[in-house]
Amino acid sequence: MLHLMFGKLVNDNVQRNWCELVLYVTYAYNTTSHGTTSFSPFYLMYLRRARTPIELQYDLSQMQYENEDAYVSEASERMRKAFQVVRKQLKTNFEQAKRCYDQRVKSTKFHEHEFVWHFIPHTKKGLNKK
Repeated sequence: MLHLMFGKLVNDNVQRNWCELVLYVTYAYNTTSHGTTSFSPFYLMYLRRARTPIELQYDLSQMQYENEDAYVSEASERMRKAFQVVRKQLKTNFEQAKRCYDQRVKSTKFHEHEFVWHFIPHTKKGLNKK
């Protein structure tokens, strides 16, 4: 996904300015909700929305807590909810991918004493890398 984002932004003539764009591309990737999880990677890591530059400029605080215990309990609850949603989304996506795969795959049944093609690749001596 990141290579596609870089591909759209890198200067076509030069293709050497990608290093100037790393911060912007990673910020965009990390703060965008992903279809699989329905959350952004930033939210799943820090359990809050990323603060935008305008919020930082005007010092718009997102959350205020009375004490550390209030923050911990709120963060724990948000973590539980987020991971429940992510777990459900991943399971749904897996089941959908499995259905698509199963529709394409044709099962083959072999019977006893039936001839089958068994492929044993021949390797030259000295080329076996383990």
